[in-house]
Amino acid sequence: MLIRVGKLFEKELAQENDYLRAENKILRSKLGNRIQLTENDRQILVRFGMPIRDRLRDVVSIVKPETLLAWNRKMKREKWTFQKLQNQAGRPAKGADVENTVVRLAEETTWGYQRIAGEMKKLGHDVSGSYVRDVLKKHGLPPSPQTKGLSWKQFIHRVLPTAKHSQGDGFGRRARP
Repeated sequence: MLIRVGKLFEKELAQENDYLRAENKILRSKLGNRIQLTENDRQILVRFGMPIRDRLRDVVSIVKPETLLAWNRKMKREKWTFQKLQNQAGRPAKGADVENTVVRLAEETTWGYQRIAGEMKKLGHDVSGSYVRDVLKKHGLPPSPQTKGLSWKQFIHRVLPTAKHSQGDGFGRRARP
């Protein structure tokens, strides 16, 4: 019984296919020789045509089977070129207000880029230290301003004469005898 139902179903599908082929021929004769297809139309034809590629000559009526196969090859080539992603390299740009805030913080304080990044996060802006460093570099500001005060070398030169004079360690302590 299952075989009989399968044959009836197969017969109905064959009749539907015959009807659709006849309908396509009639519509094709009404439209003319060449039909303008969009890229979306081509993708649909390739998607449904490739599973039946061994019977394309019997089924395809809008285009030649070779054209359908060429479209398929072209779509496969373009699928792996990542052309759509070329204009989207990297993260999206931060707003100008974020950049202006970074520059303002750098000019008004003596903070380095890591501290500025931390303060920006407190203000609700998700920026990294490297972003702040790049912004400062772009605006000609040093990534970490020079700290005010003596360098280690200057400090030693100032303390050393005092240390020799008092024979202590330079910090107000006397050396042990």
